Amino acid sequence: MIKFLKIFWYLSILVISIFFISFEGYRIFDYIQGDYTRKKMNVKSYSYYSDSARSSIIVEGYIDNEEVYFYEYDDDMKKLHQNYPIIFSTPHKHNILIDVFKFKHSKKVLLITELYKWEKKILLFSLYIFISLLIISINLLIKKNEK
Repeated sequence: MIKFLKIFWYLSILVISIFFISFEGYRIFDYIQGDYTRKKMNVKSYSYYSDSARSSIIVEGYIDNEEVYFYEYDDDMKKLHQNYPIIFSTPHKHNILIDVFKFKHSKKVLLITELYKWEKKILLFSLYIFISLLIISINLLIKKNEK
């Protein structure tokens, strides 16, 4: 049973690391370097997607002629409708501008209201990976010294 838990733990570290590198790597790197700015996103369109398990919305637009986007899932969609009703109630004949954080090397932007939540998520997963690797390293050193 302990071997199974160790394997599960190692796999969780690997999966979380790959996930962050694949999906958040550029934004995390830009965040650490300070290469992100508050900008106005000109909303072009939005699309709903839904299946039996989950619903999502993708909002696309432009910042300085560069195509950008963000998406929200389930309960966060409700918050998006509450915080930015203009996106959904106005025909897209007029400029609809919303405040976002634009990361230098990513087309995915972050809503101003979501920055704290994103930072907290990144911090928690980073701490999990760091502490896990620290424990693994200490365990390996102990085993090495026992031999």
